[in-house]
Amino acid sequence: RSSDLLLLKEFSSLKANLSFNAMGRVLDAEKLLRRISYSGSGRFSVKVKDSLEINDKIFTVEYESGASEISSRKDGPYDVALAIQAFTYIILGADGFNLEKASYLADFEVKNRRGAENFLNAFPKRSISMFEHF
Repeated sequence: RSSDLLLLKEFSSLKANLSFNAMGRVLDAEKLLRRISYSGSGRFSVKVKDSLEINDKIFTVEYESGASEISSRKDGPYDVALAIQAFTYIILGADGFNLEKASYLADFEVKNRRGAENFLNAFPKRSISMFEHF
């Protein structure tokens, strides 16, 4: 049919590329926090805000020389709160976060400066290409 041909003509100048990009989302924050090998020593409590009940908790992490203790609870005091997107970004090693830069992330709230700094410093820094488009 002539209408089918017209439709195909519109796509004659279309070009397609296949590119690989990374996307991440933490599905089980406690399990991931337990599997991380922390360097140095420190302590932090992070409140993760997520629609997944398994992640929507406060996690306390104490670490020293590679060993760590992780606990979780629904309520109570915490050092820093943030959305799961920001948590994912930081925990996967987004490069060079400090409190000033992190304050621009989704729902980032500091209750205890020292604990928040321990949280940001607990993860190895890497160059990554991850964006908040999901």
